[in-house]
Amino acid sequence: MIYLSGIRRGDAAIMTVPMSGGTALPVVKTMVGSSRTRLLLSPDNHFLLYNSSPTGAEELFLTRYPSGEGKWQIFHGAASPFLWSRDGRTIYFASENRLMAASLTESPSPVVGEPRMLFDATPINVSLDRTFQLLADGTFIAVQDLPSDKRQVVLVQNWFAEFRDEEK
Repeated sequence: MIYLSGIRRGDAAIMTVPMSGGTALPVVKTMVGSSRTRLLLSPDNHFLLYNSSPTGAEELFLTRYPSGEGKWQIFHGAASPFLWSRDGRTIYFASENRLMAASLTESPSPVVGEPRMLFDATPINVSLDRTFQLLADGTFIAVQDLPSDKRQVVLVQNWFAEFRDEEK
């Protein structure tokens, strides 16, 4: 289990403890945490992504897991939310409503590629501040913010009856 400790005191640490129990050990000993701090393990469980705000912006960092050896900054500036590609070779994150990607190679030590913009979501009224998801085929899903005069609710009545009619 991975968790954030000491957030209310201002001297946060990222800790890990085996699910079977035992002593909690630090992964990242000191950081500037907040209620918005997220922790995300790589698909192979070798790396931990986390955001911290030493400059006031939610910047994105990488460290080895569970040792906590090394600290690599993925992006200088606001970078949240974030997620891993399924193969763990790409880190996706949002910054100023732009979807960004940075490559990661780990041999012999981690090398983070220069972040590149995949697209700017602002012109299509998509908010990446909330969250986005990456599907297996590489498609991204995000929430579109429509102006209030364009929003609508669709009420479907007799939902199951509609499907029963199609089966006949």
